[in-house]
Parts: sequence; C-alpha cells; structure tokens
Amino acid sequence: MKNRMRLVIAMVLFGAATLQTTAQEIRVKFEPVKFQKILDKSFVPALESNISGIVEGSLYNIILCKKYFSTLDYETTFEKVKWLVSENKSSSIRYKAHLTLFYLSNADNISITPKSDPETHDYLFKQISKELEMKLLVSNESYLQK
Repeated sequence: MKNRMRLVIAMVLFGAATLQTTAQEIRVKFEPVKFQKILDKSFVPALESNISGIVEGSLYNIILCKKYFSTLDYETTFEKVKWLVSENKSSSIRYKAHLTLFYLSNADNISITPKSDPETHDYLFKQISKELEMKLLVSNESYLQK
C-alpha cells in the first residue's frame, strides 16, 4: 500500500514538473534586421500584384507593422506605396494607398485600434480617414480663426 502511494505521489510530482516546464512562455527575440528583410521581401512584391485583395491586404499589413514595429525603416515600402498611388487603376486601392502613406508619415499623431478578428480591412482605413478628416477640420478651423 505504501509503495503504491509513493508511486502515485511520484507520478503526480513528475507530471506537475513536466507540465510546468512545458507551460512556460516561449519568448521570441525580435531582431529588427531580419524583420526588415522580411518586410521588404514580402510587401514590395505584393504591392505589385494584379489581384486587388493582395494589394489591399498588404496595405493593411503595412499599417499594422508601422503601428507595432515603428522603429523599422519603411523607406522602400513608402516608395512602393507612392508608386501604387500613381500607377494603380483602381480608385479604391489608390485611396487606401493614400491613407497608408498618410499613416506612414504621421503614425505618431494618429491613433488606430486594430480588431483581433476583422471581417474586412476597411475598418482600419476608415479610422485613418476619420483621423485625417479631424486633423484637416481642426487645422482649417484654426486657420480661419486667425
């Protein structure tokens, strides 16, 4: 009986120790140089796609990357989005590219709240558009008051 009890206690302790070691958080080290390469290699070709969903998704992801990884260099991406504004035939994509450029240029002054599971990406562009509208209205009102 004592041997069985010891065996059960030993198994419980072994199980608890195993669970504790596997339940520890996995910490990923953020390496800006590697992430920068991934950013340039994935977004730039995606913005050249003929499929509008890929282009819109890339613009959405660029905005999210700028929000969460603001220290990265977005110069290559910025230039490609500027190219998209002038070269794309879709007015919807050109408008979203303009909003993306605005966000890339003024991310510190624009507050956006990404959703955890969005149905569409339009909500984020609407947030930027509202911020842009508010900034323009405020600046116009202050200009008129002078």
